[in-house]
Amino acid sequence: MAEMNKNCAVCGQPAEPEPGFYYGAMYMSYGLCVAICGFNFILTEFILKLPEYSFLVVNTLILILLWPLVFRYARVLYIYLFIRYDPNAGKNQ
Repeated sequence: MAEMNKNCAVCGQPAEPEPGFYYGAMYMSYGLCVAICGFNFILTEFILKLPEYSFLVVNTLILILLWPLVFRYARVLYIYLFIRYDPNAGKNQ
């Protein structure tokens, strides 16, 4: 699940610029999970009007199912903060 390419296939940019780079992605993961929890709360409490305990059940299941996506997208968002995408990279090779 945590396996990543060592370098970009197009431009050769290292996917991990320095050791421990992705520790900061935990903050992105936290933010994504808070957004998902907020959406789940609004959905279960106000739209579907389910009993109070159902939020915990629904939220837990959704977070477990979405964990692989949250893990990957947190890393993607974090690396995009520091490394800009260059669509012309690798065309001169």
